[in-house]
Amino acid sequence: MNRNWPILIPVLLVFGLGLLGTHEAGIDADSATRLYLTLQLFALEGDWTNQLVERPWTLELARFLAPITTVASQLFVFASQLRVAIANRLARFARGHVVTVGLSEDVLEFLVACARSRRRITVLTEQRDPSLVAEARRLGHRVLEVDRLDDAALRSVNLPRASHLVVLTGDDGDNVE
Repeated sequence: MNRNWPILIPVLLVFGLGLLGTHEAGIDADSATRLYLTLQLFALEGDWTNQLVERPWTLELARFLAPITTVASQLFVFASQLRVAIANRLARFARGHVVTVGLSEDVLEFLVACARSRRRITVLTEQRDPSLVAEARRLGHRVLEVDRLDDAALRSVNLPRASHLVVLTGDDGDNVE
């Protein structure tokens, strides 16, 4: 499941309620202005609603849910980043795990096969391809992005206690080393 849906669905729902509410309140403006007024609700700038004689329930609900959606979205993003950071720190204490060095489309196929057999992999990579990293994490594997593949990077995944080391970088010399 795409991790953006828990954020996107409430935001779209509140936008819909806000646009419907501005229409029901009889605000005489074009669509762009109504969209802008609804957008202001997310940043606690909804003072314009106080000038309305009567606010429809849809606008009241949008006024209430917009700031909650903003804060909840930020917490969701923070929590997901925190989960990744904690999982990467815990890699230092893992035992009997598999460490993979390198991340590419071919490695991703290996990670998919490991995920099917419920084998969790720790991936150590220099590559900064966000789509590959996100896909590997979506499969349930740890991904540690490092600047260099050196002894410190290998210690961060507790390589001496790993059961297997799989090196699949694009350079044969690096693989042998």
